[in-house]
Amino acid sequence: MLRPNLDREMKAQIERATNKRQKAHRIALYNRFIGYKKQCTRDGKLDEGLLWELVLPDYAVFTSIFFKNKYGQVFFPSEWQIEATENITSPQFNEAFFFACRRSGKSSWASTFIIWKMATTPYTIVTMFAPTDKQLYIINYIYDNLKVSEFLQDKLIEKPVRSHLKKRAMKYNNGSEIETQSMGRGYTGDSARGGGGNLLVIEEIGLWNKDDLNSVVKPMKRETHGEKIILVIGTPYLKDNPDLPLEWKRAQELDHIYERGFTCWDALREGDTGHPPDEGNVLRLCH
Repeated sequence: MLRPNLDREMKAQIERATNKRQKAHRIALYNRFIGYKKQCTRDGKLDEGLLWELVLPDYAVFTSIFFKNKYGQVFFPSEWQIEATENITSPQFNEAFFFACRRSGKSSWASTFIIWKMATTPYTIVTMFAPTDKQLYIINYIYDNLKVSEFLQDKLIEKPVRSHLKKRAMKYNNGSEIETQSMGRGYTGDSARGGGGNLLVIEEIGLWNKDDLNSVVKPMKRETHGEKIILVIGTPYLKDNPDLPLEWKRAQELDHIYERGFTCWDALREGDTGHPPDEGNVLRLCH
């Protein structure tokens, strides 16, 4: 279940922290993991089945022990990534707007959240939309994350990860699955809307043109009911989507609002790598 050198890798990543806040955050996650291990160890033997049961509901520890960042190091999720997961999975929120600069960690978070959500909630049907196939970034992050852990592949995936690469789809053993769609494949508004699913991911919202936004995204959002979750992700870019500010205004007028503003410097302090943006970044969850 666990990589042979995981403990050493986690300690090394803790020492790479660039400030006290980041280091304290990583130490807290490491100690939580060690606590789970102690609960599952009897006479020097680790009960991996029990450890899986304890770790699975804990997004932060799950991510820390199974995934790596793009540099091949332990991926300790940042504070905002943990906060986003806690809020989007709470009953009062079912829609998240995340507009942020490039390299701020939004796709990394979305990919780990989707893997974790599909693992913890059987029959989670994820439908990802983007203007073109090239802009379906998150599915590639999901493949990369799963390829790091042979245990997760065996535990979760119906077939080897590599067999899904060309299909841009994925099925879990527990009935969860991912499908991807893009307007670049010639979908009309009606055919794309038929995708369904209870976890809808809309990528590169700033690059959707107005016609596709009106014919696909907005009707699907209106159809949201029950436990469906919608993630709207992108970089603020108004040339193709001039109505983006109206989406912000709509979100601000709703009753249940959670807003988490941060800059690239906040991201760096919390553990992500990013480039200085021209605009601030805001995560907004709404009901």
